[in-house]
Amino acid sequence: MNAVRKATVRDITAHDATVRNDAIRTAVDSIPKTLHVISPLGWIAEAFAIPQDSAAADCAAGHILGWRIVQHSALEPARDLADDAIWIAPEALVSLNAWRERQDLEPLMFRAPRPDWPDLLPSDLSGRSMLIGTVAEIAAWHEFPAGLGPQPWSQLCNGRVAGFNAARRDLDAVQSVVSDAPAESNIMLSEHMPGISEEWNVLVRHGVAAAASPYCLHTPPDSHAIVTVFDLPADGLYGTSESAYSQPDHPQLAYPQSTHPQPESLQSAHPQFAYTQWHFHQRYRAIAAQAAERAAAATGTSDASMLIAFRAEGDAPIILEIDPVWCSTPYPYDTQGMHAFIESITEARMFPSARLVSHPHALDAPATRQQQDSDSPFIPDPWMVARYANRYRSY
Repeated sequence: MNAVRKATVRDITAHDATVRNDAIRTAVDSIPKTLHVISPLGWIAEAFAIPQDSAAADCAAGHILGWRIVQHSALEPARDLADDAIWIAPEALVSLNAWRERQDLEPLMFRAPRPDWPDLLPSDLSGRSMLIGTVAEIAAWHEFPAGLGPQPWSQLCNGRVAGFNAARRDLDAVQSVVSDAPAESNIMLSEHMPGISEEWNVLVRHGVAAAASPYCLHTPPDSHAIVTVFDLPADGLYGTSESAYSQPDHPQLAYPQSTHPQPESLQSAHPQFAYTQWHFHQRYRAIAAQAAERAAAATGTSDASMLIAFRAEGDAPIILEIDPVWCSTPYPYDTQGMHAFIESITEARMFPSARLVSHPHALDAPATRQQQDSDSPFIPDPWMVARYANRYRSY
């Protein structure tokens, strides 16, 4: 009898411990984690808080469950960041880290894809000639290297600076616009691919496609006039037919949240109407995801935001960009996809104990196999440092 009583006591004690531990776990899980959004653009924080596509109907109370979104204007140094997740534009990161150094604070560090990813892409995924050159090398050219064409796309390889956005330029224009950049700055040049009709974004997490969203339509293909996913109503992103350019007899009223400029051809004909006659191809979602995973495997990329272009029917998808997650556009993923995006941003932040003593981030630095197969710390281009390091000098 005494043994039975002792066994019962043990069972009750074990049960109480389980209940207590479950209660603790529930309490911890109920405490929201924090994502700091450091940007003067208010819509960035709003996009994280409220997923925008029709699959986000389960987003209760207008926020991502378990997350608190805190916006910082970037007009002054962001403080009290603790060990939280951070979304930040690269130029703001340069400014903030320069200020943190003056305050004897540890710099913020984040993982990023290898900056030489264009050299590692299979030819069918790159779809074009691509080259990374220093400003010093470009200054010495008399013509572009073979394969780039007379007017390739050019952009800063590892970050961005105002006045040098990604655009098509001839050699004189490239040499002129980078004339005040440090000689060691790296510029990515890529051959123009005609006929691009549709672009998608894929979030890669741990090498696997975790979310995908259409991004923009070229109207018509290869045109500079574009319609973005943010211009279309959530229930009108995909057409009922396979045609991306089916046009109704009567355009519908503009989507209230549309803030993007309309193509001139549409503005002149129907200035009060939006783009409800344009639709994305739903079937491109799986194709884009597969291409992103192949690109991740080929370049040794763990986490990234990839832009993928589609041209004519039957053409292979093209990887346009492989970008860090912590500064990438929050596209209108569904709630599950937005959770994956925020978790990827969380994991991208590096802390002093976890940082590599050395890394292959410099384009000319050798990389071990282990380093090549994982994302490396982001080191901003020296042009960015020269341009933005003194933004918070007065604080």
